[in-house]
Amino acid sequence: MTNDELEGWADVIAVDAARPGLRNGKRAGDEMAKIFISYRREDSQYAVDRIYEALHKRLKKRDIFMDVDDIPKGVDFVDYLSAKVAQCETLVAVIGPQWLSVTNKSGERRLDDPDDFVRIEIAAALKRGIPVVPVLLDGTPMPTAAQLPEDMRGFERRNGAEVHRRSLKADIDALVSDLGYAGGGAPWGKILGGGLVSAAAALGVFAWLDPLDLIPDGPSPEPAPTLEASVPEPALPIEDTIDDVETAAPQAADPTEDPAARTEAIRGLQRALRDFGLYTSVIDGEPGPGTRRAVSEFVSEAGGPAPDLEAGTISDIDALTARIQRASRALAESEGFAWAKAQSNDTVTGYRAYLEEFPAGPNASAASSRIRALERESAVQAEATAWNRAQASNTISAYQAYLRDYPSGTNASAARSRIAALTPPPEPSYRAGQTFRDALSGGGQGPEMVVIPSGSFRMGSENGDSDETPVRTVRISYQFAVGKFEVTWAEWEACVADGGCSNSGPDSRGGDEGWGKGSRPVINVSWEDAQAYVQWLNGKTGEQYRLLSEAEWEYVARAGTTSAYWWGGSASHEYANYGKDQCCRGLASGRDRWVNTSPAGSFPANSFGLHDLHGNVFEWVEDCYVDSYSGAPTDGSARLVSDCSRVQRGGSWFSSPRVLRSADRFGGNPTIRYTFGFRVARTL
Repeated sequence: MTNDELEGWADVIAVDAARPGLRNGKRAGDEMAKIFISYRREDSQYAVDRIYEALHKRLKKRDIFMDVDDIPKGVDFVDYLSAKVAQCETLVAVIGPQWLSVTNKSGERRLDDPDDFVRIEIAAALKRGIPVVPVLLDGTPMPTAAQLPEDMRGFERRNGAEVHRRSLKADIDALVSDLGYAGGGAPWGKILGGGLVSAAAALGVFAWLDPLDLIPDGPSPEPAPTLEASVPEPALPIEDTIDDVETAAPQAADPTEDPAARTEAIRGLQRALRDFGLYTSVIDGEPGPGTRRAVSEFVSEAGGPAPDLEAGTISDIDALTARIQRASRALAESEGFAWAKAQSNDTVTGYRAYLEEFPAGPNASAASSRIRALERESAVQAEATAWNRAQASNTISAYQAYLRDYPSGTNASAARSRIAALTPPPEPSYRAGQTFRDALSGGGQGPEMVVIPSGSFRMGSENGDSDETPVRTVRISYQFAVGKFEVTWAEWEACVADGGCSNSGPDSRGGDEGWGKGSRPVINVSWEDAQAYVQWLNGKTGEQYRLLSEAEWEYVARAGTTSAYWWGGSASHEYANYGKDQCCRGLASGRDRWVNTSPAGSFPANSFGLHDLHGNVFEWVEDCYVDSYSGAPTDGSARLVSDCSRVQRGGSWFSSPRVLRSADRFGGNPTIRYTFGFRVARTL
């Protein structure tokens, strides 16, 4: 006997054990539904309707339970569905493409919800040993054990049928035939197959059945023995096993017996043979070849006489029916069968069920060992599933979730390595006044930068020009870095050499005017030239360089002061390179030894550590020039409008002291080149 046959027979017995026996040739409980159809409307309604129609042609409507809409109001639907499943002979589980993945309103997989109707139905059938037949729609694969909740494990091993839209009628007809209802009745058909007679014989079930042939006329037979394992003890009473089966008293053959009674008796025999897996044809009460063949197969192993179905007495037919029912019950109650069923299912639940029934049985130790092995396998599978889920997500949080559940798991080291690889490098920690240079790809370094602290200041001047008003408070809530010096010729020509900048513009205006390059600030560059340098610098460093906003420029120029210049209220050649009091000629005086541009850093730095914010060269900033601060940003960001001139700040080597002030501002065409330079900022 194959494992599939044992498993199928277990399903028959588990259902039949809860039913009343034969009474007057009829099976009590015939009113219960034979088929329970489980499905999800989202992906299988079209096929379910056709399956129902095909079954309805062969069964009464009450024999088919299909829709949860039939649940009475006010009842516990879990209890109701479980009870309905328990009453059925077969559960048909229709599985479409979305059967596993359909979600509830919370976005969670519905199958993971213990109150999911489909889960309740299938779990109840599996628990009670009721045959479950998967029907896979349009190539949908059978779910794996890892995809099912614990109470549905074992479902993945059920043999099922396939139904396709292109061959819908033929596939459903084949399914109905396999269920045993091709002509109405015999619900086990091909699902169970045969071979149970030999299995019963191997388990010793028939060893004590022959005495039934000698039971005299009169009351019900004495009790039959209860099988304590696989070894029969014929001396025990029989009724302990089959007290719910009533056998009609033998009667003498009588040619005037009612034909209808004979037909009903043969129907009862056919049902018993069907439940034993020997009969798969129509239960019609006719003693056809299929019925005679099934009787012959049973008697050849079990022994005893085979009644003449056409001329023998009804009591002989009923007696054989009772023997087959006793064999069914004995087989179900034998330790050998329980162990075979547990091995066939090969689940923790199955082995525990065996141990509950036979705690000291000959296979108890093996059952316990297998439970431990399956639990280990389950743990390994669960960890593998968690690892696969983490890899599929490939995020830090997914690998951390795996490590929370399996800190010493097989893949714990790999999970930590992935977390390290996915973790971005920590952002540099900057402190105000810190200086740094970013490395340029391909070699070299960018401009020297100084970290500027966040803060606030009063921008503009009541004593200056009208475009410096209204004075307002600007709050800069972030750190940023600013070039310690104006961009030099050496830094500019590195960009030219690398192809990021062009000297054609400065050269068209005279280049360095003969004053020298190197560490002197680059001149004759437009606002657009300055932007080209910034973009090149970003590409070479991977950082966010830019021009300063006008507010940022005045903030760093003042460096916490409120005076006209960072060193006080009066201009001084000791702190800056600028021109005569009357525009526009250069002047060498005191520390200021240059009539035109001076090398970067020739004068003292302000309290932020920046040089040459006053004088030397005008510096382009990001903002558009607007002749008033009305409506200007107060958060340090640049003011931008369409089609605008751009702001220049700080004065130059030829500027008068008034133009040198921290608040002074000019606007110029972004394409113009003159003795203008620029300074860069970097977002931190």
